[in-house]
Amino acid sequence: MKLIAICTVAMILAAGGAESLAQTSRPATEVEQSQSMQIDAPQQRQASQAGPTSMPAPRQRVEEQLGQLTGDLPQYYAGWMAMLRKKNKKASKLYAKFLVENPSSKKTAEALYGLAVVLQRMGKHEEAIKHLNDLATRFPKDPLVDDALLKIGQIYEDDLKNFKEATKAYKRVMKLHDGYGQLRGASRLGRQFIGQKKIQAANVQYQVVLDDAHKRNLATRNNFVYSEAANHARFIDGNNDFDFKPLEMYFEAREHFRVGEYKNCRLKLDSLGTKYPSARILDDAAMLTADTFRRRGELAKANAAYESLVHKWSDSPHAATAWFRIGEFNRMADNLVAARIAYENALKLTPHNSAPNVHELARNRLKEITKNVRKLPNRSY
Repeated sequence: MKLIAICTVAMILAAGGAESLAQTSRPATEVEQSQSMQIDAPQQRQASQAGPTSMPAPRQRVEEQLGQLTGDLPQYYAGWMAMLRKKNKKASKLYAKFLVENPSSKKTAEALYGLAVVLQRMGKHEEAIKHLNDLATRFPKDPLVDDALLKIGQIYEDDLKNFKEATKAYKRVMKLHDGYGQLRGASRLGRQFIGQKKIQAANVQYQVVLDDAHKRNLATRNNFVYSEAANHARFIDGNNDFDFKPLEMYFEAREHFRVGEYKNCRLKLDSLGTKYPSARILDDAAMLTADTFRRRGELAKANAAYESLVHKWSDSPHAATAWFRIGEFNRMADNLVAARIAYENALKLTPHNSAPNVHELARNRLKEITKNVRKLPNRSY
């Protein structure tokens, strides 16, 4: 079962008090936690500025409500709040104490998972894995088991670079009875194969995800795992020439891009184009090349690269995004006529699946600049 996200304690208590807090059943993911804290901060500032008659700040309300909880809940949520605020050392101590004093609590599985999260943040990866395995062993039917096994795989893959153990963890998820959890494990394994540049193995793995999703009636656009697998499978199938070698070089360049090694990224892409001048992946390589210039702030070079892409590969899935960025360059250069033509060209094309909002952005830009452009020449840009 997918990890069920919950809101911050402040938001929960504001909505339903201590009773709502006691009924909460899952720790929030790290991304949701950070978003929640960003939401709370302005509220707290407003409360402090409103004077003595204003409502208490969220943190004050939380601390007041925590005092009303009974049993082992205050102790558990104290650790959870510390984790939420990224006070990892404090959270690890509170969680560890909770687990020693409450070995049979209804919150034990969640405390084990929370402790693993903060230990991973602290770089104590082996300890984190130990607690996640403990969760999976002691609570085999808990909905958090698939999250725990995926977290084990992620630690092995991303932190320890132990792909063999990561594969074992993902395969453990795939053996669970929870269909969605199985899809998550299979999809993560496919991503790992891409990271290892085992493209054919990744493609096989994504086909497993797609086939299984159809069998379980989970093949929907709202199923993020299915959608991601489908996109990856289509991308690999569409660029499987030359025995996947150009695709391997492209993924290697993309990894350089991801970590900010833009020069190495362009060198790899240049090598790809020289070695495989007719490869299907070249429009993707051209887009990535342009993006490296944009990331480095070399906007003129980026614009030239985007223009080259739309003229060489006018039917590329990246063409809509490239036209939009050409429009942005000209708008910033106060060349509004050229900018408007570029935005209109973007609207004529279907954007790449990774940039579905390009049309909306282009429409908004057109509205902004229409008042400043009286007449457009009847030509393509």
